[in-house]
Amino acid sequence: MKNVLVTIDLQYKTETLIDWVFTLTKLHNSKLWLLHVAALDPDFVGHDISL
Repeated sequence: MKNVLVTIDLQYKTETLIDWVFTLTKLHNSKLWLLHVAALDPDFVGHDISL
């Protein structure tokens, strides 16, 4: 295992997950990649969503 990708949303138990995966990657001498996943915010990205 060379790379570990973890998707996070910075909500419930995210810190616990990161701690656990960090320990796992250290044991396997792997790289840890964190990807923050969030709901689309039209004002932030400059797009208008019409339903």
